[in-house]
Amino acid sequence: MAKLNRADHLNWCKSRALEILEKKGDSSEAFNSMCSDLQKHDDTCNHVGISLGFAQMLGGSLKSTSDVRNFIEGFN
Repeated sequence: MAKLNRADHLNWCKSRALEILEKKGDSSEAFNSMCSDLQKHDDTCNHVGISLGFAQMLGGSLKSTSDVRNFIEGFN
């Protein structure tokens, strides 16, 4: 299997996380999936969004499924 480029890997991460959010409605699991999957690719493993997201989760600004959806969709 060929390694995905950065953009394709990022889209894969987003789609998996959003699927969890839609099917289970579990914001924490969707967020954790996104962060875990980002760490599986050399070009996204140190993405600043991972630490930013954890800070937002701990600070309480990623509470609702809508908040988490916007966060996931906003990754570049």
